[in-house]
Amino acid sequence: MTAGQDSSAPRSGANLLTWLWYLASLTYCGVRVYLADRYLRDHGLNVAVFAAIEFAATVPYAVGSARAVGAVARHETGKALLWALVASLGFVTPDLYLLATTDEPPRWLELVIGVWLVVGLAFAVKRGIQATRTATAARRANQ
Repeated sequence: MTAGQDSSAPRSGANLLTWLWYLASLTYCGVRVYLADRYLRDHGLNVAVFAAIEFAATVPYAVGSARAVGAVARHETGKALLWALVASLGFVTPDLYLLATTDEPPRWLELVIGVWLVVGLAFAVKRGIQATRTATAARRANQ
């Protein structure tokens, strides 16, 4: 790798999977906008603003999660955590907008978003602990 290359960028063998992930993320985004329009417009949601936030947040989510996976595969714990943070911010931003602006959001919406946030946070904490333990063990083995 040359000095100008970003080690978190996808390797050539992973390019197809990376672009498929970007496409899947964009598709998921479109489905969420459709569902928001169908089920939350009557609850005061400005669907156009939500769509703009959702599509804008898809970029850091898709890129961040893809690069986090790549960094984990290369045992680059610091980069993995940074990219996971970027992905997490992209993931929760549209949901926070929904909760903040929807007039009396349906209970099912609050429950779904709450479960997503709790499960995501638990997974992130678990993965962070595992990555820290792995990095510590590797440092001790190399001393």
